[in-house]
Order: sequence, then structure tokens, then C-alpha cells
Amino acid sequence: MTTTAQRKGKGRRTWNGTAAFVLCAGSLVFLPGCNDLLTPENPGEILAEDLQDPNALPILLNGVAGDFNYMYSYAIATVGHFANEIWHTGSQGGWRELNTGVVDIQGQMGTVYDRATKANWVADNAAALILEAFEDGATRPELARARIYAGFSQLMLADNFCQITVNGSAPMTPTEIYQLAVGHFTEALNIATGAGSEAFRLQALAGRARANLILGQFQAARDDATQIPEDWRFEAIYSQNSGREENFVPGHTVARFRKEAGVDPRFFNDPRYATDPRLNFKNGGPTVVGEDRIRQFVEQTKYPERFSNANISSWQEARLIEAEAELELGNTDRAIELINEVRAAAPLPPYSGAATKAAVKDQIMFERSVELFLEAKHLVDLRRTNSPLLNGRADCSPISWTEQESNGNVK
Repeated sequence: MTTTAQRKGKGRRTWNGTAAFVLCAGSLVFLPGCNDLLTPENPGEILAEDLQDPNALPILLNGVAGDFNYMYSYAIATVGHFANEIWHTGSQGGWRELNTGVVDIQGQMGTVYDRATKANWVADNAAALILEAFEDGATRPELARARIYAGFSQLMLADNFCQITVNGSAPMTPTEIYQLAVGHFTEALNIATGAGSEAFRLQALAGRARANLILGQFQAARDDATQIPEDWRFEAIYSQNSGREENFVPGHTVARFRKEAGVDPRFFNDPRYATDPRLNFKNGGPTVVGEDRIRQFVEQTKYPERFSNANISSWQEARLIEAEAELELGNTDRAIELINEVRAAAPLPPYSGAATKAAVKDQIMFERSVELFLEAKHLVDLRRTNSPLLNGRADCSPISWTEQESNGNVK
């Protein structure tokens, strides 16, 4: 998607061959006129021809990745609360309500929405700049990278929000956004294949497999996921160069930083989770409490440092997508084999439960809840399996207050 609509109050300009906002968007960008990023009067404009400078294109793409990563670690913590992977053990407002499925559209989920839509906007406009600046723009691997980040931003929105706007559009359904993401990943895949970029090819395959799984396109999901090799992963990279570049999760959930949130009791009280080496919680018992001095605090260990990277996708996710697709296609034995591939890498003994569709589906969902723990992918699994955990509470978040106020297409 390469067009944008002007959005009142956000300072985002209509795409007309220039984009004043894009090169200012990433944390690695230092250019004149980038101080007031969201101010319409900002005089610093980046023209398409500026990309002819060999230093400009990497900066542009670093900005695309930077905006996604900035959104992603905050989304991990926020969706973690909303999906009851972690529970509030602190004193900061808003988080405890999320645990009960109460959403404040001016609160944390609203922030996730705004950051995800911005990440998508930046990626789409980077793509538009590339197409404008280069005669071969439609086949450049840099375009594939922009499309990939747009696609993963769209997956974040479709997984967690009831309706979604894209670049100032009218509200769209999650199904429409998954379909849009499939289009982005398909374009990226075609470009990456033609350019011989294996890294981008695999990222596009992983994203498209995930979108197609949710859409119920099981054969397509399986065919893409099968191509992901063992030990592959696509990560959001974090550092302590600046607060923006840090992983938000450790500062929220690691005891030596702040005990604002700990592992939810439904995990640490369940022997299946408590003894699973992939989770490796730090559980000091009921006397270890959080900042609220009341709730038991159990520390997650997936992200121990502010510079800990986070999986955007991984080979384990691909195998579990493949397993679920095989199960839905009637290949139960193959689904079990794929589950066991994931478990063997842990290492854990093979699945020994019943070979019925229902039992194997339950096991796939268990494996996903462990392998994808704190990757902002659990809420969509609870919703699509009609989990009783969602009874009587919100199972998705509305469009943010900021977007409702600034987008004239939202009624």
C-alpha cells in the first residue's frame, strides 16, 4: 500500500511524491528539520531524489525497523497483560484493568494501536519513496523489507484490535487486514526471490504463513511454513543506545528494574508450564511480592535485559503453524511429528496424548503458548479457540482515542 490520506491533528502529509515525516521517524535518523516530527509546519522535507545519496536508503530502512521495534516491545507487555500471560503486581495505572479485559482507548492498548499504525504508515511511505526514487524500485530488495515490516505491523493490528484503520482509511475488519498483510508479504516474497535475498524471502514466508493460518487458508499456510528451516528466526533488535531503542519488557517485569508485572498465576501454578524448560520462570514463592506489596511476583526470564532481542517470528512458530495446518487438512500423524520436532529442540519428550483432532489441537495451542510466550500472539489464540478465559470480558481492543479524534473516516 503506497498511498496515504491526510489525518487532521497528526501532521501527516498526503503522499504526493514527497514525505516530510518518513526519514525523521526512526531512532537512528538525525536530519535537519526532524525536531518536531508531528508538526505540519516542519520545514524539513525529504524528496525522493534524496535517496540517490547512498547513505539515505539505509537510514530510511533503519527508521522503518526502528518504528516497528519501538512498537513491538511495548505491545509485548501490553498484550501480555490483556491476554493474561502476565499480571499486574505494581502500582502504575491501567495495567490491572487490562488483566480483567477492560480497555481504555486512551491507555496502553491505545498506545499500541497508535504505534502500530505509525509503524505501518512509515513502512508504506518508505515503499512509496523507493518506488518514486528508483527506476528499478519495484524489484529492489529494500522495497521487500519495507513491505515485510508493514505486513508484520498489520498482523499486530489484526490480532489485537476489533477494527483497524490503515493510513487514514475508514475502519476495516481484522480479516481485511490479514488479507492486506498477505498482499504485502506476497509482494515482498516475489521481490526477494527475484533479487536472491534469502533473508527477506524467509521473513515474507513466515509472515504470510501466519496470516493465512488465521484466515483459514491451511494449505497455503502449510506450504509457506514448510520452507522455514530449523534454527531460523527474525528478531526485533534492541540496545541501550537510547530509551527508544530499549526493550520495554524487562523494565516492567524484571525484579532488579521494577516488579510492575509478573508471570500470571495460570502459568506458574500449572505444573506443565512451571516445569517447562522453555519458560524457566524465577519463582521465589508466595512471600516474593511485586511493587504493590500484595500479589506474588514471578519473574519472566525470556527478556532479562533491556537489550534483549525479541522474536518477530521463529522456526518453532513456523513448525507449529505447519502442524496446525496439517491437522486441519486431516493429517493428524504429520501434525504430531511436527509437534515433536519442536519439543525435541527443548529438549522434551514426544507428545504421548491421544491422536484425536481435539487432543492434538489442544497440544498445539499449549506449545504455542510456551514457544510464543510474550510475543504479543497469545490473545488471538485465545480468541480463535473460544477460550473460556475470555468469557465476560473484551477479547479485542477498539480503535484508539487519538485515531478516532484525528481520522475523519472513523464515525
